Amino acid sequence: MISNIRRGYAVVNMQERGHFFSEGNWDILGPPLTDGVDALEWMTSQPWSNGNVGTTGCSSTAEWQPAVAAQGHPGFAAMNVQGFGAGVGRIGPYYEQGNWYRGGAIQMLFIDWLYGQQNQIRPMFPRDATQQELIEGAKLFDLAQPRAPVDWAKQFWHLPVKDLLSSLGGPKGIFADSMPVATGGMMVARTPNDPAWYRGGLWHDDMQINVPGLWYMSWYDVSIGPNTWMYNHVRETGDAGDQQWMVIAPTGHCAMRRTDNGAGGGPVGPEEYIIGERNLGDVRFNYHQIMYEFFDEFLKGENSEVLDTLPKVHYFMMGANKWMSSNTWPPEGAEEMTF
Repeated sequence: MISNIRRGYAVVNMQERGHFFSEGNWDILGPPLTDGVDALEWMTSQPWSNGNVGTTGCSSTAEWQPAVAAQGHPGFAAMNVQGFGAGVGRIGPYYEQGNWYRGGAIQMLFIDWLYGQQNQIRPMFPRDATQQELIEGAKLFDLAQPRAPVDWAKQFWHLPVKDLLSSLGGPKGIFADSMPVATGGMMVARTPNDPAWYRGGLWHDDMQINVPGLWYMSWYDVSIGPNTWMYNHVRETGDAGDQQWMVIAPTGHCAMRRTDNGAGGGPVGPEEYIIGERNLGDVRFNYHQIMYEFFDEFLKGENSEVLDTLPKVHYFMMGANKWMSSNTWPPEGAEEMTF
């Protein structure tokens, strides 16, 4: 954050509705369309703002961005989405709904995650609480509830699945209970095309994005298929189609930021990155430099020579263990194979 400020950016960190100091009930990307637009309206009206807002982040801080971008707020000037697969609802042949499904079956890893996220029984603070009172409150109460240890390898076999969390004494919430949120909760009871998915904060392919985008993905992450399909869709349908760049890293979820050229490389050393049992060699890439060049151009109006010459797609090819580039995805000449 300090480096962002030094480069001339004001930085705003937001808490999701229903978490920490925020009011209301929490849903997976359930309320960000109105909350996101309201936040943009507030930021662009501040005396320190030039009227242009850019968004960046990985995982949940990326997943809410596309659907908000599709709302068309004039102040939303650029987005850098990283590891955003759980924010993609329906795209082309994919109905993963935020990667809740894979092949029509529920992805159990998200049930484990919900066990520590959906609890809505927490301290609430008055709207007029001062900053000092909030700081004191955070010292007195654990606003991120502790999770009791669970043997998930065993618990995932519990039937019926709808009772998987309640059988642990887990918190009531959107997984299996009716909740006062836009989607209504009860995720475990939904089908892949249930109307409830379209009432929340997921992005779907009927929502046009006209915002310049810098898309960071990882091969070893959820939803790489929907992610690349979405990138192509925005390039083909949005007014900012020629202002989209994609980078596919050879890392796990959100780990690409730890292999930046200025961040010391992977866990073995700056020129050797191992994931699982696979040594991929030198995987470093200028993620941060490109991000700053991207924002400098679209938020500050400074022409970026880097973007002028940057291929639309960078991807790391395993086996060859090297970075490749292309202006299309798939790369020209590629042949699709089914294994």
